Amino acid sequence: MTKAVCSISIIFVIIGQISATTTNSPIVSPQCYNYTLINDPTRSINVTSSGSSACDTSIFSSTPMWVRFVGSGGSTIPTSAVAYHQCNTDAPGWYSGNMSIDVDTTTSGSVCFAWGGSNCSWNSTISVTNCGWYYVYELVAPSTCSLRYCTDEPTNWTEPTTPAPTSNTPIVSPQCYNYTLINDPTRSIYVTSNGSSVCDQNIFSSTPIWVRFVGSGGSTIPTSAVAYHQCNTDAPGWYSGNIPITVNTTTTGSVCFAWSGSNCSWNTTISVTNCGWYYVYELVAPPACSLRYCTDEPTNWTEPTTEMATEGK
Repeated sequence: MTKAVCSISIIFVIIGQISATTTNSPIVSPQCYNYTLINDPTRSINVTSSGSSACDTSIFSSTPMWVRFVGSGGSTIPTSAVAYHQCNTDAPGWYSGNMSIDVDTTTSGSVCFAWGGSNCSWNSTISVTNCGWYYVYELVAPSTCSLRYCTDEPTNWTEPTTPAPTSNTPIVSPQCYNYTLINDPTRSIYVTSNGSSVCDQNIFSSTPIWVRFVGSGGSTIPTSAVAYHQCNTDAPGWYSGNIPITVNTTTTGSVCFAWSGSNCSWNTTISVTNCGWYYVYELVAPPACSLRYCTDEPTNWTEPTTEMATEGK
């Protein structure tokens, strides 16, 4: 193998093989990480008004805003009627519409405010988005006082073991929704070079970019040594560092490029972020040609039953 710059014919081969697009759209709806956080135990359906009934016209306006409820008062608006004078108000609000079941979906329905023997003396139209392990609500001010949105804990709900971030913080790192998408089956560890070895110096540069691998070639960089001449190149690259186990965490390690009896003739430092059900890699151009990042399917990986958007819905 020579370390000279790859020929122009190899560049044409690469262009024909790769479907790479950059997505600037979040993998979840924007409201799942850009919301107002409300932690108010007195909104609970178990709190009775003590005579100083709270009113949500002082909190909300006619302009809708996305809200996430947290804390001991509950994280969801109840989905069954609430007796009046509960939730530290006169007319408590409960949601009478359908809840979104699939992650990253939004439904619309009515919040009814109970008063004077009626479960729905007033109502307000809202939207609800399922953000995976919590809901967010697009709310406006109720039509009068004293009306208030109630909170409760959802039925059959399992809280995550890792605390979710607070408002105005993305629930995933920015690189989890702002990356370059590479779909190239020839990067697979099972593809042998046929003489036209591909070099990643034609794809990457000295400026790091975040990449997500997809498609039949595999979605991860392999974590064990790969025989040279695999991955349609001379010196295939594999990751020798630690993989982040926790969602929304990043680790740094080395990609080794195997050649001539050595599993690590060259190496380059990269970062890896765990985005929940896939990884993204911060990559630079390898130090020589023909070196290339390989791909494989991860071990013990469970794909989600609901596919989240990668380029916007």
